[in-house]
Parts: sequence; structure tokens; C-alpha cells
Amino acid sequence: MKFFSLSFSILFITQLFSQNNSIAETSYLEYFSHQRESLFLHLNKTTYITGEEIWFKCYAYDRKNEVSFKNTSNISIGLYDSNGKQIKKGLFLAKEGNTYGSFLIDSTFAAGDYYVKASTNWMRNFKEDDSFIQKIKIINSDYNEQDNSLDGYDIQFLPEGGHAIANAKNSIGVKITDRNARGLEYTGVVFNDINEVVAKFNSIHLGLSKFSLWMHENTQYKVTITFKNGETIDKELLKAESHGISLSVDNSKSENIIISLYTNSVTLEKIKNKAYKIAIHKNGMMKTLPFAFENSTRKSLAINKKALFNGINTITIIDSENRPINERLIFNDISIKNNNIYLSQINKASDSITFSIYQSSTKNLNISISILPETTISNNPEDNILSAFYLKPYLKGYIETPCYYFRDTDFKKKQDLDVLLLNQGWSRYEWNDIFNNPPKPIYNFEQGIALKGSINIIKDADSLYLYSTKYYSAQFIPLSKEKTFSIDNFYVLENEVLKFSYVNNKMQFQKPNLYLTYHTTKFSDSINSDLLSIKKQHVSIIKPNSKNTFYDDTVNLKEVIISNSKKPKEKLETFDLSFKNTTKIFDEEAGLTYPDVLLYIKINGYDVLQTFGQVVIRSRIPNSISGEQYPPPSIYLDGVLLQDFNILYELPTANIKKISIDKSGLGQGLSGGSGGVIRIYMKENSVFDIKKATKTSSTYLISEPTVGFTAAKRFYTPKYTSYTNRTFQDFGIISWYPEINLQKNVSSPIKAINTQTESITFYIEGIADDGSLISEKKTIMIK
Repeated sequence: MKFFSLSFSILFITQLFSQNNSIAETSYLEYFSHQRESLFLHLNKTTYITGEEIWFKCYAYDRKNEVSFKNTSNISIGLYDSNGKQIKKGLFLAKEGNTYGSFLIDSTFAAGDYYVKASTNWMRNFKEDDSFIQKIKIINSDYNEQDNSLDGYDIQFLPEGGHAIANAKNSIGVKITDRNARGLEYTGVVFNDINEVVAKFNSIHLGLSKFSLWMHENTQYKVTITFKNGETIDKELLKAESHGISLSVDNSKSENIIISLYTNSVTLEKIKNKAYKIAIHKNGMMKTLPFAFENSTRKSLAINKKALFNGINTITIIDSENRPINERLIFNDISIKNNNIYLSQINKASDSITFSIYQSSTKNLNISISILPETTISNNPEDNILSAFYLKPYLKGYIETPCYYFRDTDFKKKQDLDVLLLNQGWSRYEWNDIFNNPPKPIYNFEQGIALKGSINIIKDADSLYLYSTKYYSAQFIPLSKEKTFSIDNFYVLENEVLKFSYVNNKMQFQKPNLYLTYHTTKFSDSINSDLLSIKKQHVSIIKPNSKNTFYDDTVNLKEVIISNSKKPKEKLETFDLSFKNTTKIFDEEAGLTYPDVLLYIKINGYDVLQTFGQVVIRSRIPNSISGEQYPPPSIYLDGVLLQDFNILYELPTANIKKISIDKSGLGQGLSGGSGGVIRIYMKENSVFDIKKATKTSSTYLISEPTVGFTAAKRFYTPKYTSYTNRTFQDFGIISWYPEINLQKNVSSPIKAINTQTESITFYIEGIADDGSLISEKKTIMIK
């Protein structure tokens, strides 16, 4: 090994790790004794026009076991403005570690930067915030480009492992960004105190670089940085410490990492033959290797990568007094599994294109897909699922475009990632907290809500009858002696109606006088201002002129203008997001024509069955999306989603103000949305009241969005005026599939609207049953 001097030996280690726990190991194990979860949001894109919807899929990940995290069913997802203030928030039900939904961007949204954030109640137990945040942009006629100048630089020199030692070899990381936290291109020259060139370097990726330097004691080194535009800046290099140990890690080899430790002769006299440890750890798992400096100022160990953990490994040097003195992060991909997705076009019709998608590497793969024109400039996510789960939980501060390192990975990207980790310095988890402030969980994994109730003492009631809901079939609930009941982990939708009755001793349903309460965790929520300050870097969007090509029968959105400091304001085409439906305002004449509500619904295209007060309504249009060939519609009565339709039995139209019927169901929840949407509005002076709808049941409305789960909507493609203009090519969406399950070697068809686009791109994210991840970007030329 010519790289090392004769006075320096390399110890090759595979599985030779110590099992004896010291204070450091014990504290570390305690700090990570509780499960840690990570979240990732796959958005359909990251730039939106007012009137569109933000579609998302949320994945939860168990970091220690490296599989989908299934302990939490309640995931809070919110939309926040540029100052971190919450605008919208919903509670979403996760099943098997994932959930999906959407937020409408209505006319109240001003143009600018926004953030989508996902978090759980359990995450509040830890100092380290594991919420997932993605920056998005909304553009409309009020949008103005931000100042995009590069005035001001942040130049940092970061010794590998945390210390630069005098009279020893040192590895120095370099990080240079502009005032918007974007990495810059540059070259650098290092001079000693007599103006001799002692090292040179240049930017490798996104403002990051490194160089090696033997640093002499009491020497002030100067660095001259030259930027791509020719500007130069001089900056002093940090001074070397007179005592200590420096660290260098070589992760470029395919089978081993080489850990090199350097000290100087003065330090060697003090630490010679003292017991040191190399601790390699991740997510509460730790392996340690003892070592000592004998007669050399250099020490090196080569460790087989198969003995390391998957993904991020933190290497910490611990001295004889159990003090961490150096730390370095590395990434180990030797055991990370790859999943391969295969896509092909199998059919093309005038209105749609069918594709075949399959995978061959795992038993089952759960994925989400966003389909956009290849030319799109509307999708620039900071993360993909690999960077969100493999990288971000272990790094501190802002990382520019972490997904870069995990898409089409080659040797260069692996080296770029290693330079990033070198410049990270110490891990996100601080040893002071590990030693002194282990987490003490007080917040639970939330699964549904806690539902409690009590009724006035009724001698002949020993149970309550709960009518069927979205997630539960009708059932009897036992009452205590005090006539109370409690249901933990109760699942209920926002705006869902709960109906209760009791059975008297004559076996008759009676209306109970019921007091009902529900509980779920509520807390004030915003995005940390420190985090926002480093995420506000700007990405320019420049649009050409294009004329408006709306259809005559559409409702136009406001014209959108995008401006740039170098260009005049230019017009942006918009598209129609409205949908046609049938709306009937009921007057006296209409009441005579349609004496009851069910007759009107039947005449307008639905099958209606009525038997002894039981009502069944089904669409006449076959639809396989919902799993039912002729699915029921979603029916809202004064904004309340009905779980059964019995309440409409013999309901006279004399009590009705208006009925709106939309057979398409576009934009409505998957639960019944495929059968269309019917909205019924009662007259203000109507004797009919949904809360007093029957004589035998008590009715309660779940109206708080943080209590009930938000129903997932069925994706709809906006009605574009043209698929050939720049508006669609730059900002349009073709389709969004939040939930696709692929079995091994089983092909699944997916359809997309035929937009006459020559080539389209599939953005795919997902997780397999074995916890392996997938993130792919595939472009297909349409035949």
C-alpha cells in the first residue's frame, strides 16, 4: 500500500467489534431506545397555478427496522405560507404505512412560496424534528420574481472529523454558497505565510469541495477563491490546534472503508498506549473497535463494508475518558437493494393511452406515480423517498437538492455524496443530549380518536346501537353501570354523521339523550423560522408569451403574469377547473313535479330501491375504479356526508331548497365519488333538521378537521384549453396515481389521457414489503 509510510500499518477488520458497553455505548442505546419514524411526501409536482390541487402521497418509515412504519395511523399534513404560518391542515388515515390526499389552491392564495409539511404526534417526543417539509410555489397574476442576484457569499472551511491538528496531515472540507444557500462554482488556492502555494482545489458539486494539507504550527494560511464570473475573494484558513487527533476516511473503495487517524509528536507523548475506540453507530445500534497509538503518529484501520450498517454510518472517535473527540458520516450502499420498474406503451386511443407497468425484484411494491409532460418545469422536489429516509434524518441544517445523490447513481455521485458528508461535520444527534437528555416519551402513537359518551340513566338500556359508518358496520356498544361507554382507536371522517339508538325492554329502538365527547391531540403548529431562513433560496421561472385559447363554454381563471428583473411581464395561459353538473332550484311547481327527493334523484340517472324505510341508490354508469360495478353516489345533506340513505326515505321536496347532481364525481372522495356527487340543501324554515332527523336516534356531526380524517379525493385532470401550448407543456399534469400495488412479475395497466404529447415522464416513488425503496424518473416517447 504505497499510500501509507513504512511506520504506519493498516489493520483490516471484518467482524471484530467489541461488545463491552461503556458510558458512551450505554447512553447511546438509551437515547435511541424508542422507535423513530420518518415521513416522505410525494407531490404530483412543486409549482401550481391558482385553482389546481396539490396531490400527495405520504410514506411512513421505521428507520431502525428499515420497513414501512405501521404504528401510526394519524398523520397530520398541512399547508403553510412563506412565514411558516399554517393555512390548511388535515388529519389523514395511514394504512400499512401510507396515506394520500390533496389540498385545493383556491382564489384566496396569493402568489409566492409555500410549504407542505407532514408530521405525527409521536415525533413531538424528540428534540430532533423529523417532520417532512417540501417547499412549493404558487403562481398567479400577483406573482413577481424575487431578486435573483448573487451578492454575498458564505464561505466555510470544515476540517474532517471536526479538528485540524498542527504538524499533522489534515483533510479540509469546503462549502461555498450564495446568500440564497445555493452552491457556487469556484477554484481555490491555499498559500502559506510566505505566500507559497501549498494546495489547490475546485468545486465538485453544489459549492462543495475538499483538499488535504499538512498544517504547520503557528502558521496562518490564506485561501484565494475565484468564482466562475471572475470575482475573487481572499479568506483566512482556520488555524491548526496544537494538540489533538485529526480524522480522514476513504470511502472510495468497493469493499472496505479506510479510517486514518493523525496526531503530532507532542500529543503522542501524552496519549501513547491509551485506550481509544472507534464507534460506528446508527439508529441505536453501535459497534466499537478498540485501538491505541503506539509508536507512530498515524493509525489506520480498513473495515469491510459488509460489517457496517446499511446507509448512513456515523463514525465517532471516543477517547479513554469516554469523550467523543472526532466524528464523520459515511454512506454504505453495499447491501441496499434496488427495485426495477418497467414501463411500456400497450395501446393508444383517441382519448387515452394505456401503459403496462411491472417489477421483478420484490414480492410486492407500493408506489405512487405522477405523469407530466417531459418538458415540464413544474416539478423540482428537493427530496425523493431515498434521500428522505436514507439521508435527511441524520444530517443537520439545509441540504441543497438531496435527491440528486439518489437518482441514476454512479461513481461520481457517490463521491459527491461523500464530500457532502465530510462537510457535514458531526451528526445531527448531539452527544451532550445523548449523555444528559435522553427522550422521555409523553406523546403516544395515535390511531384514530378516543370516543366517549354517557346517557341519562335509563333502567332498561345496557347498550347503545351505533349505526354503520364509513369504517364500521352497525353494532351494539356495551354501557357501564354508570351508563357510559368509551371506544379507543375510533376511526371517523371529517363531516361524518354518527347516529345512536338504544333498545328498550320491548325490543324497540329509542332515541337516547346522549352526551358525546371525542379526543385527539391538538397543538399549535408552524414551521421553525430558522428552517425557513435556509429554505428560501429562489428558483427562477421564465415564461414566453402565449395567447389565450379557452373554449367558449368554460369559466376563465384570472390571467397569470410572471415577471423577471430582466424581462417585461408576460402572460400565462390558464385552464378551466370547473365541472358541469345538474342543479335544480325547487319552487312550488317543481315540488308538484317531483313530490319527493328520491323521485328526482331517480329521474336524473340513478337506480333507487326503497324497502321498508331502507334506501339503496346506485349509479347506472359502470365504474371499476371504486371496486363496485355500479357504485353509490356521495350524498351530502346540508354539507354532511351521509353514510346511509335511509334518512331520505319519503323526504318531501317541499322541504328542499336546492339539489345539485354531478354524475362525474370529479374531485370527490374515493368513497362513493366514482358514483357521482349529490348535494341537497334544506330550506331555512324547514321543519326537517338533520340533527333531529329521526325519532329513534341521536345524530352528531364530526365537524372539526383535526378530529375526523380527511377523505381522499379521486384525481381529476383539469380541463385544459389546449395540450399544445406552453402553459400545458410547462405546468400541466397528465395524471396522478397515488396508490398502485405491484406484485412480482405481474403486469398492471394504467391509463392516462391522450394529450397528444410526444413524450411524457413518469415520476415514481415507492416502498416494497421488505423495506427496499424505489425512486425513478422514466420518460416514454408516445408511439
